[in-house]
Amino acid sequence: MNYYLVFYLCVLVVEITASTLLKYLLYTYPVMKDMWYLGVDEDSTVTAKAVVQDTFSYLVIYNYIIPISLYVTLEMQKFLGAMFLQWDDELAGGEDNERCKCNTSDLNEELGQVQYLFTDKTGTLTENVMHFRQCSVDCAKYISVEGELRLLNENNNTSFPVPVWPNPLEDFLVTLALCHTVQRVSKPRAQDKVEVTPNGHIELSEFSERYRAASPDEKALVEACASFGVVFEGQHRDSLMLTVRGQKRTYTRLQVLDFDSDRKCMSVVVREEGSGRLWLLTKGAESSVLRRCRVLTPDQQRLHDTTAAHIDDYAMLGLRTLAVARRELSEDQYQGFATQLSRARTVLEDRDACVRAVTDQMEAEVTLLGATGVEDLLQEGVQETLEALRVAGIKVWVLTGDKVETAVNIAYSCGHFKRFMTVLSLTGLQDEQHAASRLKQCTQESQAEGNYGLVVDGASLQILFDHYKDQFYAVCRRCLAVVCCRMTPKQKAETVRLVKKSKERPVCAAIGDGANDVSMIQEAHVGLGVMGKEGRQAVRCADFAFARFRFLKRILLVHGHWYYVRVSTLVQYSFYKNVTFVTPQLLFAIWNAFSTQSVYESMALTMYNISFTSLPVIFFGLFDQNIPARLLMQHPHLYKRNANNAALALPRFLKWTFFGLWHCVVMFFGLKLACADDTCGLPGGQTADLFLFGTTLVSVCVIVTNLKLVLEVRYLTQLFLWSLVVTLVGYAALSFFYQGILV
Repeated sequence: MNYYLVFYLCVLVVEITASTLLKYLLYTYPVMKDMWYLGVDEDSTVTAKAVVQDTFSYLVIYNYIIPISLYVTLEMQKFLGAMFLQWDDELAGGEDNERCKCNTSDLNEELGQVQYLFTDKTGTLTENVMHFRQCSVDCAKYISVEGELRLLNENNNTSFPVPVWPNPLEDFLVTLALCHTVQRVSKPRAQDKVEVTPNGHIELSEFSERYRAASPDEKALVEACASFGVVFEGQHRDSLMLTVRGQKRTYTRLQVLDFDSDRKCMSVVVREEGSGRLWLLTKGAESSVLRRCRVLTPDQQRLHDTTAAHIDDYAMLGLRTLAVARRELSEDQYQGFATQLSRARTVLEDRDACVRAVTDQMEAEVTLLGATGVEDLLQEGVQETLEALRVAGIKVWVLTGDKVETAVNIAYSCGHFKRFMTVLSLTGLQDEQHAASRLKQCTQESQAEGNYGLVVDGASLQILFDHYKDQFYAVCRRCLAVVCCRMTPKQKAETVRLVKKSKERPVCAAIGDGANDVSMIQEAHVGLGVMGKEGRQAVRCADFAFARFRFLKRILLVHGHWYYVRVSTLVQYSFYKNVTFVTPQLLFAIWNAFSTQSVYESMALTMYNISFTSLPVIFFGLFDQNIPARLLMQHPHLYKRNANNAALALPRFLKWTFFGLWHCVVMFFGLKLACADDTCGLPGGQTADLFLFGTTLVSVCVIVTNLKLVLEVRYLTQLFLWSLVVTLVGYAALSFFYQGILV
């Protein structure tokens, strides 16, 4: 649109310059000397004052070719149009039946232009409701069956009860029950709720226990431990209370090393009451925890390798995995770490780096305990939504912090990866040379005809960004689906920026539900937030927010399509109606020897954009539906019609401009022809004067431009019809009133 505004600004300058030059050129001809009514006489000389005066006179006459009212109309249409998204009952959902939320109305039409969608996985594609399924402890697999922890056989097809817990299993569960920031909250229990004691007695209870956590993973792990018999009873100040198979234990929490996206783990330091032993307990991504574990003996190596293999097995099942470890600290070690950590937290420069250095020392040389596998189910409608977006021509990239195998498994489950795709892999890259070799191989493979997907992990992505960014993007462009694993928030934003700043400058949208998605959401052209269970940071930072991922299909394919078509038509129509209105001024200037006389009365110049053509186009921009919602949902490929700003492309612009020029030529010369005999059929032999000619011309212009808009309407509403009637009747009434004043 801005390019077209510049074009018409240039047209305005040309019209003003040409009219001024032609005026003084014509006045040099002898025949003009007889036209005394134009102010021409033999002694007339061209002065700078006269040129400036005429230039500004032409500016007043021609400036209406720049549709200043377009900005007001467009902003009003966007502001009111955003409300329809919030009022759509089909976009209400979630636990609280939350409606769609619009934090801005400036990007409505961008919803109809999306070419790339970057999506988080957890909480966006999935429910973010975690359920503990399996764990690996001391080279053995355990599975949760109806709240009971059972031992799996080697073939993973039979489970056995565990009457006596091995010490490693108890240590593992105790670590899970302590290494968190979960809070226990009491809530009233329903009156008819009963509780079965370990002795088999049934008793009523007034309260039940529930846990509140910022992380659904932590909540699931603590709840699972409680169901197995290691119950977190809550905390009082720094004291943590556990009940381990009926025995009370108390620990003092001394330090909490919060999770961050660089370390990819969190730790706590606790002191066991009674024995006084100090433990550093750690859990996090296996890529972070396993490399911190001590491997000095063959048994430790076997535990390390077996646990890593079990983690891969869990990932292949689509489970979210965490590794768990601990380290016993001496009093001197802890005091030294505590002093360094306190000092690091108070420095003024590079505080994060100093804290990171201390935490890395504390979390080094830990002893591996095991790993967990937690299930997070896909949301309803995810597969159908992703397929519809693919048909609509939108390329989807999944950016997740999960393990590669987990992410790939989920990608197949949700239909992001198809079985007919050839999935290229850029994972496990060690250095620049290795990256160059693998990238060359992927480039050669992707050049052949076929359907390709791509998997890349965070560490490899960093190498590619540092050395082969353009080549990497070239491979990505040939892929229908991309999955990026083990991503940090910073890498998510960099990935969006890579595509956003590419040569094609595609419109990018990013969707997420948590604080770790905020940078990605803010980097994209259109930020989308899912009202999930990880706070409201993403919702507050996003341009649009809604409760379920499946709503994205309707938001883009229906509302996005409508918004874009409405806005593009509104813009083209605004240029059209001004060309139709202003060009007769130029034709009239040629007719009157560029005398700076306007063909229209001042009332027409003032009210044309404000009153005579504004109301119908606003209602058109709010209610028109060029294609019904049902068809847009059933045929996603219709979304591609508007790709690359097709409705505002040069051919469409020239078409609308041609219509404007054609209509003004027909109006002007048709009316001139009608007035050729100087009577126009007026009673009493009256002759047509300039006022009658100009008033008739603007009347025809108002009718023609409004009828042109009627021809563009595809969804006729009563409000639009009433706006048209009010406009035309109001114009007629105002014209008669204005004429009566002049008479």
